[in-house]
Amino acid sequence: MRIVDVSHVTKMYGHRQNRVQALNDLSFKIDEGEFVGIMGPSGAGKSTLLNIMATIDQPTSGKVVVGGQDVTAMSDAELANFRREELGFIFQDFNLLDNLTVKENIALPLTLTPKLPADFDQRIVQVSEILGLNELLNRYPSELSIGQRQRVASARAMITKPKLILRMNPQGVWIRQRQRNCCGT
Repeated sequence: MRIVDVSHVTKMYGHRQNRVQALNDLSFKIDEGEFVGIMGPSGAGKSTLLNIMATIDQPTSGKVVVGGQDVTAMSDAELANFRREELGFIFQDFNLLDNLTVKENIALPLTLTPKLPADFDQRIVQVSEILGLNELLNRYPSELSIGQRQRVASARAMITKPKLILRMNPQGVWIRQRQRNCCGT
């Protein structure tokens, strides 16, 4: 099954004389289960591509389909729901909230949904077991190593059972379709 289909995407910034082309007629496909890394030098358009796939930005032209849904044709409200329900994000600096425990940081995306899922506690236990976080659930981010913080950020990205997990780091953009055996899927 096709998870991502990027077709003829172009992204321009600026105005007439100061226009910069960040992406030029980019096309690629990602199938279910694939793990994709997009690498390149600074200024190559990696962050622009991630922002478009994450529905944070829109292409100047072209089309992006994620999980069978054309995200370039959605309204702002539809995009907000799509991001919350279908995408998982792992940010470069993890974006953990210092005043929340590990468990609360992992659960945060679920608390932002209109209705808590019936398996709320089970999801936290399951994702914590997968990533080896059970012993850390009552700690705060300031009490964790960088590697532990990274695992908490990964757990938070997985907890909603997204179709796609996007991770940005200095080396490139990593795209991962969710694991079937994670979080009851």
